[in-house]
Amino acid sequence: MAMIRFLLALTALMTTVQATTFPLDQASPENSALFERIHPLLLAEARTPVPPLSESNESWFWVNSHKIAQLLDAYEYSGDTVFLDAFVERMTGILQERYIHPTNPGTWSGWYHYQTQTHSYMVIHAGIVYYQPALRFVEFVTSDPALNEKYGLLAKIWLEDITQVSIPGWDRRGCWKEMSEDEGWYVKITQKPHPESHELIPEDDGLAGTSFAYNKLHEMLKGFLIAYRITGNEAFLDRVEKCARVFRRHWRVDDRHAEWYYREILGPWDYKSGRMGEGDTYFKGYIHPKGGYYSTDVGYVVDCYNHGIQFTRADIEKLIQTNVEFMYRGEDADPEYTNIDGSYKIYEEKSKQSWGQGSLWTSLAQFSPRIREMWKARIDRLNPGGYGYVRSMICYLLATSRPITWTPRHTKE
Repeated sequence: MAMIRFLLALTALMTTVQATTFPLDQASPENSALFERIHPLLLAEARTPVPPLSESNESWFWVNSHKIAQLLDAYEYSGDTVFLDAFVERMTGILQERYIHPTNPGTWSGWYHYQTQTHSYMVIHAGIVYYQPALRFVEFVTSDPALNEKYGLLAKIWLEDITQVSIPGWDRRGCWKEMSEDEGWYVKITQKPHPESHELIPEDDGLAGTSFAYNKLHEMLKGFLIAYRITGNEAFLDRVEKCARVFRRHWRVDDRHAEWYYREILGPWDYKSGRMGEGDTYFKGYIHPKGGYYSTDVGYVVDCYNHGIQFTRADIEKLIQTNVEFMYRGEDADPEYTNIDGSYKIYEEKSKQSWGQGSLWTSLAQFSPRIREMWKARIDRLNPGGYGYVRSMICYLLATSRPITWTPRHTKE
């Protein structure tokens, strides 16, 4: 029955004709010029070779995630299929770096083997380099007959692999935990395959088997929401709803702001005794000094809101207040934003330049003119030769091309 629902949903998507206009068609001269400036830069960044995962550190996931996400944003903004061609080329390279287990590929395949001294494959990795980007691509392809003719088979392969093999693989690895009838969470893997012998070995991580931090899981759950939109399979929605209840329950809200810890003690698996509430825990709840993690959480809240899940307009309004009033110190301040709890610290280490402070939560631009004004001011100050310029620019152009609205974008009538 699930397979029948999947095929019916896919067929329906394939017969839906995409709108023939794109935001660039109606862009202001200023925004058109900005896009023309970054057009060649987008493609140049994407066409650099995908480096071997085994010779890279964990930044491999974020670098590749940014490069493929900005290609999809550029297509959604312009309708130029050259960006999809470049996306497919790079996505194929990313998938070639995935380890495939020879005897149990459905359970143990993944991106495990990179240069790290602790953890290996995590839900955030799957979310940012595979589930979110590949499923966005599937949405584009299945809603446009011309794209479907060119890329339909590839889209079908990726969709089936993600929704029927890769996502269920986290359950088979023992990572899903039911907390109650209405709540659940994912935990880190406890074992992984050896890259040469393929035998399972313990995960060399003192936090193996414990609850994932919020931002880590939220990146995968955003992929679940796209999977739900494409397939109509409510199992994906159910998982997001169960996790969203856990997250929202741990917010701390006052009349000025909302905040939450980086990660929480959520179940007996987080206790060294293996029993809830007994003895020492493997970690403590805390505000992470890397304030950008909270931007990921806010983006997840917005995605849930747009699907009618858990979060209310009042929650969004509290986040806007937190970001533009409580955290904001002024354009000339250093740092410009505090962390989510109002704290800030200047780190001297080059590797921690983004620590000890927050940032503008741009995902809230859907709702707030003030967020858009602050984002535009930041865009105007960007160095065209600086790191992240292209990514920041295309995100801004796409997000602000849409009207401000409180209407959830993906709820069914």
